[in-house]
Amino acid sequence: STQSTWDRSPNMYRALQERECGLLRTSIMARQIRQERISNIELSGTKTVTPCHQAPISALDLDIVESRYLLSGSVNCTISVYDVNEGLSSNKVKDSIKPITTVGKEIGHSYAISALQWYPLDTGMFFSGSMDETVKVWDTNSMQPVSNFKFSGKVYSIGMSSTASQHALLAVGGQDATVRLCDLGSGAFTHSLSGHRDAVWSVQWAPHDPFLLATGSCDKTIRFWDIRRSGCVQSLDQHRSVQDLKCKPRQQTFGIMASSSSSSS
Repeated sequence: STQSTWDRSPNMYRALQERECGLLRTSIMARQIRQERISNIELSGTKTVTPCHQAPISALDLDIVESRYLLSGSVNCTISVYDVNEGLSSNKVKDSIKPITTVGKEIGHSYAISALQWYPLDTGMFFSGSMDETVKVWDTNSMQPVSNFKFSGKVYSIGMSSTASQHALLAVGGQDATVRLCDLGSGAFTHSLSGHRDAVWSVQWAPHDPFLLATGSCDKTIRFWDIRRSGCVQSLDQHRSVQDLKCKPRQQTFGIMASSSSSSS
């Protein structure tokens, strides 16, 4: 893929080293990565996707089990499932992928879809977050919600660890600045992670540590949480220097690339 090619390139390693030493500004590094990836993008000449949403698309997720099924969500409350392998064996010069199924607000969310994620272990279940202040757990076979979590503000991000074997927790970030952990087994909240001072826009589990969670917020900080402990274990502030952050290492579990609506040095 384009991303993996760039990530393995000498340019990427050099940029990371220069950024770590404070020799490369965040905005310049982001521009280099963006330009490199854009220069390698090629549209398929044989495959297109049939539009099914009548409004802007606000969320996407491709399953990691087969890399085959694509979820798409829209601001008009609809969720669609595509089989991206459809037509691979076709002899047609031009083939269009149609959605397998689409559901709307009559059985789903009442406001815009803000986040989607497949269950990491199989494609029989997926999760959706919405501006209607809920997260729903879906049975893919019936395309019906089987569980519902209600929050006190709009939901912006959801995430479940792909390596967790000791818990089945879905992390949810939203408008109220608190990260909530939803237990899929019990259908209840386990606990809340408090520390951000503004809305949480992004949540991401560590790829090799099922208990380490990173969250990004409008308060301009990235916070790390060990969900077995109380409180934040580390915080990255974009207004502080790289040298300050290097003085407080914890463990080499995350490699983070953060993007912001405004550039910072």
